[in-house]
Amino acid sequence: MTSLQERTPLLSAPVPTDNSPSPTSSWRLTLFGRSAFLVAGELVANGLLWAAAVIMFSGARTRSVLNLCLVAWTLGLRHGLDADHIVAIDNVTRNLVAQGRLPVTVGLFFSLGHSSIVVGATIAIIIATSFVDWIDDIGEVGGVIGVAVSATFLLILAIINSIVLFQSLRLRAQRRCQAVASAQLGGADVAAPSVEEPACALRHDSLSPPTTCLGRIGRPIFKMIDQPWKMYPVGLLFGFGFDTASEISLLGISALAGSGHSAIPRHQIILLPLLFTAGMTLVDSLDSIFMLHAYALPSSTISASTRSGKASWRRLQFFETEKSGTPDDRTLVEDQDERVALLPRPDASRDEMLDVLVVLTVISISVALLISITELMGLALEKCPSCSDAAENDGGVVGSWWRFWDSANENSGYLGASVIGVFFVVFAVWGVRQGVARRG
Repeated sequence: MTSLQERTPLLSAPVPTDNSPSPTSSWRLTLFGRSAFLVAGELVANGLLWAAAVIMFSGARTRSVLNLCLVAWTLGLRHGLDADHIVAIDNVTRNLVAQGRLPVTVGLFFSLGHSSIVVGATIAIIIATSFVDWIDDIGEVGGVIGVAVSATFLLILAIINSIVLFQSLRLRAQRRCQAVASAQLGGADVAAPSVEEPACALRHDSLSPPTTCLGRIGRPIFKMIDQPWKMYPVGLLFGFGFDTASEISLLGISALAGSGHSAIPRHQIILLPLLFTAGMTLVDSLDSIFMLHAYALPSSTISASTRSGKASWRRLQFFETEKSGTPDDRTLVEDQDERVALLPRPDASRDEMLDVLVVLTVISISVALLISITELMGLALEKCPSCSDAAENDGGVVGSWWRFWDSANENSGYLGASVIGVFFVVFAVWGVRQGVARRG
């Protein structure tokens, strides 16, 4: 009979051989780390471009060109706050988060695509000054194409988000019915069906963020935007309006046509659109990061806080250990604690998450519709002589109508900034309520 001592070695850990792979681990950036490094990279790029501008134009003959550099950079900052940028980045971020991805570069690729038009127009001016005679004609055609693409894109997003809102409200109604049924049974939980049952499958699917339908219903339309880098061609289409390209091109032309004491070499004009690009990518990247945290944290924080009290601290870490495994074994998300949790949560936390998502969806729908209509009205004012004449000369209701939309077009940058402010307020209120709930 085999003794216990003889069987004990079988319970010990096996000694690794040369043929057995040893467990490995590596370090990778967390969501917070990726966000911080992206912002740091943007700031470094802005600083390097400004350093180059100071070095090139600090002489007495070209010092006035620094004013043009400042104008180009501030134009980029302001254009990053345009409402079409805010809404496009917001909605695509919602789509990717619903797919289980946490990308921080949606705004970066969108702004790079948008600014490519500016850089391309300036390079064309540098190569052939005859391009200056064509810029107005190209801008006229490109303006119609750009506004039409932008307005249509935002209108489709508003329609899809309306379906998202309907599903969110239906889910809230189902939750309330379950609560009423539970109360009628004397506080006992309503028996849940088996996982294999269709009702359970539907209920489990509804626990995912309501934006999941964006990928399901809008897949034929947004099939190309399943990766952050695919926002580059979308930004390129949005940039065909040529309005900002004309502004920066005129800056370059003015620098070229300056008097002899302030003229600069043609190749140095490229610094103007690069400064414009740096300012716009900085704002769009910050917007993308903020929207990502606004949409992901209401889900991930709830699930993480129920599992570990260290979740808040872990979200502020730059690096963490990555478990070994083949790429096929890993999910699309960057980290289990950072992903949008699709598992059941406590009732109160789940209801609060639904409330936050409903508010964010309503804001997205309202802004998308408003900006889409504003862009179409602005296009009508530009191309319809009777509309523009009414805006200038009609003192009645018709004139007030068109002047209102003209003012809305002129101040779209303020609208974009207000959208960011509204999202910040919603997210801040949710964070305060979460903190109070934890202390309570």
